[in-house]
Amino acid sequence: MAHYSYFILTNSNDSLIKKFRVVMPSYKRILEKSQSINKTIDGALDISQGAIYERHEYGIRVRESESEEGYGDIEDLETFYKYNNPNGTPSDMMTLTDHFGVNHNAYFIGDYQNSLLGVMIEGGEAWSIVNAQFIFSGEPLESS
Repeated sequence: MAHYSYFILTNSNDSLIKKFRVVMPSYKRILEKSQSINKTIDGALDISQGAIYERHEYGIRVRESESEEGYGDIEDLETFYKYNNPNGTPSDMMTLTDHFGVNHNAYFIGDYQNSLLGVMIEGGEAWSIVNAQFIFSGEPLESS
């Protein structure tokens, strides 16, 4: 199985397809279980189980202005984040091709946190780390 130091985001109508570099020590794969836990009056536990979701947290190293072919810049990443309409074209669901080349239906969730690296704020030398989270919907799709 291939391993890449980037992942690919593709919007729902294939009009925007970009690679993004990942700072691997910041990468986390998290399984979330939908559940509620309550205590009954007699002290027993009342646990309701629901679906399990896969969430991925990335530290994305991105330029303000990207010069390498196929890679996204900070504006592209913000465009993916701002997709907010489930009925829009493109919609808020996108395809995330992970670092193994496996495709997933994904939603960009949570806060968009951008931290500047260095002193440059514009151009190809202006790098940022963006902390981003995606939640996967359903089973993985076909591999690319």
